[in-house]
Amino acid sequence: MRIDLVWLSESETNDPPLWHEGNIFTTRSDAKTITSIIELNLPSSDADGWLFWHEKNKLPSVNILYEMLNSSDDIWHIGLLLGTGGQPDFIDFVSPTWMLNRDPDPNIEATSWRLSLRACLVRSEVLRQLGGPLDGFDSLDAAGLEMGLRYIKHGAFIRHCPQLVRNIEPGNEITISTADQLRIISAVYGKKWLYWAGLRATLKNRASLPEVIKGITRSKDFLPNRLEQNF
Repeated sequence: MRIDLVWLSESETNDPPLWHEGNIFTTRSDAKTITSIIELNLPSSDADGWLFWHEKNKLPSVNILYEMLNSSDDIWHIGLLLGTGGQPDFIDFVSPTWMLNRDPDPNIEATSWRLSLRACLVRSEVLRQLGGPLDGFDSLDAAGLEMGLRYIKHGAFIRHCPQLVRNIEPGNEITISTADQLRIISAVYGKKWLYWAGLRATLKNRASLPEVIKGITRSKDFLPNRLEQNF
């Protein structure tokens, strides 16, 4: 088995780690460059999985990675430990009673779609079938959340696995901009729910009316063509 590593670095001068399990690609922490790497290299890759990992996190044990790839799941991550819990909160306006909206304890292994691309292992076949992160978001965190939500909506098995790292405490909750929240809703649920979420966010004082109008303007034509290409 082989695993390709996408090493996320904040500086081009930082050397990537030694990696003998497959190819290694060093890139900035943004969805656009990650997407470009996947599109260029996935078609010719013979790797069984792709590991997306930020330099701030210690690389996991290779044995654990191969145990995961030998299981029946498709994606493994530590998003809840990195602050993705409860995000994007606009999803409460679209699917408030969905059982997977409730986050498990971040210190236990459980099903959770709220992944982070800063620490995530994905089967290559899942990347081929469902695509990688979409590149129109303001933040990598939002791109990871949309990717996880898209994956679980299309039947992928996603696990939050704290055993991927050692000695890490749950981080602070991340902040997702109004525009990115609306982009996630638009990409996964469609334009009807985009407008509804924007209206409810305004009425509930989750965002100001100018923010919502700007976000809807930037989101209503966001990604449909790229989503169709992925599927």
